[in-house]
Amino acid sequence: MNYESKKPTKRPEDIQIPVPRTLKPLDPIDPTVNPEACIQMISILYHAEKAALDAFERLNDPSIVENCSIFLEARPMLVADESAHLRDMEEIIRVFGGNGVRPPLPGFDELWSVDGASKRLLFPLRARVAALFTLVTESLGYAYLYHLANVMTTSNAKVAELLNSNVKDEERHIQVSMHVLKGALATRKPLAGIDLALHLFAFLLLSRQATKTMISILRQVGFDPYVLASSSMQFTCTLLLRVLDERRGNQHRWSDYERILRIPLSPLAMRVYNAGCHFPEMPGVWAALRGLSRVVNRYSAETLAGRSEAA
Repeated sequence: MNYESKKPTKRPEDIQIPVPRTLKPLDPIDPTVNPEACIQMISILYHAEKAALDAFERLNDPSIVENCSIFLEARPMLVADESAHLRDMEEIIRVFGGNGVRPPLPGFDELWSVDGASKRLLFPLRARVAALFTLVTESLGYAYLYHLANVMTTSNAKVAELLNSNVKDEERHIQVSMHVLKGALATRKPLAGIDLALHLFAFLLLSRQATKTMISILRQVGFDPYVLASSSMQFTCTLLLRVLDERRGNQHRWSDYERILRIPLSPLAMRVYNAGCHFPEMPGVWAALRGLSRVVNRYSAETLAGRSEAA
């Protein structure tokens, strides 16, 4: 039996998504002040959507992702949404006066490339790991799009409308990934939590160069990059905690979590994290992560086999 395709009781659309918040108001963005920085920022979003489209198209490839019925059912919707988002980003670039999407900036290729990730991580990805990566990337993008749409409301209503449409789509993507994670954790599969923690650490490693680049672009556009990064990370971690907390049957502690997260995910903490991204990567870290993943997978398989024999 494929444990990670087992469905929890709720449907994805029943999952409530909170509103991303910032510790202080964000200033409105006028794209006419620095149009090239705005075009570059939207180009980053374009390449992120393109990478997501590529990943979603390969959800039915068992060499990339372990079979998961929830993902397979959602695949047509995910692919259609991302295709529409590419067209929206191209339209926004034209509104800003651009003549085309700018090439990817340093760091993003290794973060978004499935082929690049396969050289660092153990493939095929478990469904829970694919759901984790989807949740993290989509929630970070969701929070960013949400804030960007809000600050663009007064300066360019058309762009704000396109971004808000994307935000609604990203909400569905987050619900699907949370649904898969809840289903995976509901099975109480051995070491599933450790496996997810390992891959969350792997995602942070993969995103180091991209983080430095994005911080620079956000500053050029006119954002306080650390306030925005703090909000995005708090939003993502709140969603992850909701998945874990509902597994234990607790469903009314979101405000407590949000208060706790304000310190380790504050704008100052984001400055420290950005500074840490400038340190060289630890030698052998990817080999160690792959080795730990193999141990987790082997132990889970042996434990489940033992349970089946005992039953």
